[in-house]
Amino acid sequence: MNQLIHERLEATLKTLLAGFDGGRSASSATRGNEREAFVHSFLERVVPPAFRIASGDITDAAGNRSGQLDLVIEFPFVPSMALTTTTRTYLAEGVAAVIEVKSDLSNQWEEVRRTSKALRALKRSYGAMAQFGVNPQLAGPKDPIPFFAVGFAGWAKPDTVAARLAEGVVDGILVIDPGIYVGTQKFPAHSAEGAWSLWCLLMNIQHATQIVGGAQINMLAYAT
Repeated sequence: MNQLIHERLEATLKTLLAGFDGGRSASSATRGNEREAFVHSFLERVVPPAFRIASGDITDAAGNRSGQLDLVIEFPFVPSMALTTTTRTYLAEGVAAVIEVKSDLSNQWEEVRRTSKALRALKRSYGAMAQFGVNPQLAGPKDPIPFFAVGFAGWAKPDTVAARLAEGVVDGILVIDPGIYVGTQKFPAHSAEGAWSLWCLLMNIQHATQIVGGAQINMLAYAT
């Protein structure tokens, strides 16, 4: 175990929880903005700088739409359109992963289900894959955009989290308090507790970014 990495993860976990605790008495809208800001702040410090993190709506070449999403990790060499200063419209092929952020996943799981249903309808269509050790099956036309759910609170036991994951709604679930991550078998990190739960999520996001980084995008499909 790398002690330095562990210490950084422990500090990050404490910072995320402190921010959440400091906003418990705020309005629901304010709490939501704070949650997104804390997770956004965490991710943009660890996700490679080539990838942009923002909110917005994803569409595919068939015209399907995801609706508004909390956090979209975008490969910036694929065009996206800014509608406001804080939200964008993304092409499905340019999205590495999507993260839904909730205050309590156990109480808001139905909202995650609804987001997943719209997101799973989108199809990414890639051309030839660059040879960067990427598994083309993860970027096939039938494979959905990777979708992760993060809750500051939620289920307290890994087995309960694993049971929710088995529904097929998301590719990974992170519960910050008490610190549990469980992910699907198609990504390299499957489960961890404590500070390393953050590391598991980061490993799987990194794996997802490799897919769009090594793919050719057919932009003409959006205009024909």
